[in-house]
Amino acid sequence: MNSNEEAIYLDDFKEKVSDGAVSFLITDAKYDMIKTKKNEDVQIIKLTVEVQELDNPAGDKEVKNINLFVNKTPRGSFHRFVKAVLEVVRTNAFTPSLLFGLKGKAMLSHYTPEGSEFAYPQMNDWVFYATSDEVSEALEDYLDDGLDDLDF
Repeated sequence: MNSNEEAIYLDDFKEKVSDGAVSFLITDAKYDMIKTKKNEDVQIIKLTVEVQELDNPAGDKEVKNINLFVNKTPRGSFHRFVKAVLEVVRTNAFTPSLLFGLKGKAMLSHYTPEGSEFAYPQMNDWVFYATSDEVSEALEDYLDDGLDDLDF
């Protein structure tokens, strides 16, 4: 091996985050189209998500590419995802650009389609956190209101 060649070890391919509850940060989101097995075009939202196990906050973070199928079935998994996003960003129209920088927690799992050797990461039960600015503003309002009622 030459001194300028990079060595790649099998340990480099091991997942750093196992299935289960994870905290996440969405770093990229955009609409895209993919072909199904039936050769049909299907719209997805392609997410780049940084995840970390909730029960191991000192552990490694891992970047996952998640494809969310756009499905407008009421009460379906995509509906629940969009509803959770809209509740935290306080608007009534969804676009992938709303997702940039959102943090929260979800359940990570991997799905291996029949006949495939590749496992696709998927996330469910999304819970989004309010932004830090929003929390700071609410706390400031609470403290201002609370201090006015106190007699010193």
